Amino acid sequence: MGYLSQPSEHSNMKPISLAKMDDNEELCSYASWLEKHPSVLENFDKVMSVAEGKEIVVFLDYDGTLSPIVDDPDKAYMSDAVSALRRTISTTRKNCGGFLSPDEFCSFGFSLLLSFSHKLSCQCGMVCNLQMRAAVREVAYCFPTAIVSGRCKDKVYEFVKLRNVYYAGSHGMDISTPSGSSKCEDQKHQIKGVDEKGNHVVHFHPAKEFLPTIQEIIKVLKENTRRIKGSMIEDNMFCVTVHYRCVKNEEDISVLREMVESTMKSYPSFHISSGRKVMEIRPNVNWDKGCALMYLLDTLGYDNFNNVLPIYLGDDRTDEDAFKVIRHIGQGFPIVVSSIAKKTQASYSLRDPSDVLAFLIRLARWKKNML
Repeated sequence: MGYLSQPSEHSNMKPISLAKMDDNEELCSYASWLEKHPSVLENFDKVMSVAEGKEIVVFLDYDGTLSPIVDDPDKAYMSDAVSALRRTISTTRKNCGGFLSPDEFCSFGFSLLLSFSHKLSCQCGMVCNLQMRAAVREVAYCFPTAIVSGRCKDKVYEFVKLRNVYYAGSHGMDISTPSGSSKCEDQKHQIKGVDEKGNHVVHFHPAKEFLPTIQEIIKVLKENTRRIKGSMIEDNMFCVTVHYRCVKNEEDISVLREMVESTMKSYPSFHISSGRKVMEIRPNVNWDKGCALMYLLDTLGYDNFNNVLPIYLGDDRTDEDAFKVIRHIGQGFPIVVSSIAKKTQASYSLRDPSDVLAFLIRLARWKKNML
């Protein structure tokens, strides 16, 4: 560890760690950043004061927003505490003679889960993942809610497992809704289908023609990078994610980057972008999370921007496209999830998923108090 020049033996000054000075500089930088992107929790009443008469629509990223970033991307699950408590809630409803209304039933389950998981998190020092699913579920009962993720849509659903939420995977290139968009210029990529329950749905896949090439890229990358210990190639249907969070050697990370960049020179219809310990490979289509937000608003019937108030929470660089769209609409709240200062189009901020949880709980309760 580095230090400033040592004081003389007669001095009362203590040596100052350079690392500690760096920490202080980061704190000062973050404090300055917060002046431009203040906490939405600390400004909740101010934010919601403009919501009267508006239709709130909630958009959520997954990794880093609803779930902490983890070493193994296949284990970024939200805890299924709701299922664990169903029998308790069901028993309570029976004991009440079956007279709990659906709203009372859901509220009881939500309150019970919060109480249970709060005790557990206090005892174990756990991040409040146990509560997150219940909070998202409650918000989705109050407002139209969509999860927009870089993961493939089916994988996000397996993590969240809520049926009252809309899902947009592959950075918005994989969307399923009850009805398609009438305003979408890309009608050929809207395909009618039926879900597992027999309900009519419309699938929107603007990069469908790239699927065979994406599978080829995955195969080539897995072969080329298999010697890099800790690396992982993730198939996200319409995009490919190269993970290197578990690659311990910095030299190996550089080699991995070179391998990926060299491989992708053979695929000029794709581009590479960087994320949090990942490299993202996506087809060159004019579509991103901002486009997905607009598409979802239209399919939900909110084509009149005078009446809609989109709230978008995300931590990733790709969420900035959605933030820009909300800025362009002129109303709504782009909220970045970050504990460090960084360039963003967001108006407000939250530090981490535990802050996200607190905001979602407060948002749902605000709606109930308005009824």
